[in-house]
Amino acid sequence: MNPAPDFADNLEELTMQTIELNVQGMTCSSCVKHVNASLNQLAGVTSVEVDLTAGRVRVTGSVEAEPLITALDSVGYPAQLATSTASDIKDCDQC
Repeated sequence: MNPAPDFADNLEELTMQTIELNVQGMTCSSCVKHVNASLNQLAGVTSVEVDLTAGRVRVTGSVEAEPLITALDSVGYPAQLATSTASDIKDCDQC
């Protein structure tokens, strides 16, 4: 038995992360399709969730934010890393 594939699978799981981006210019379902297509083609991306109303995109995978931002910028959707605001953070009383 060769343990290498299991190690590679475990390594990929260890490097998985979720990145949230604020994306400008998304106004319709066609925009959502373009954003999904541009991000899903990147190596390491495993899932893309677009929230059109909030103007946010959540990307999960073994990828850093910069290539995601570059890909979106190149198709006309300026993006930046989303930052948490006080209203995004729940206190234990609100759980």
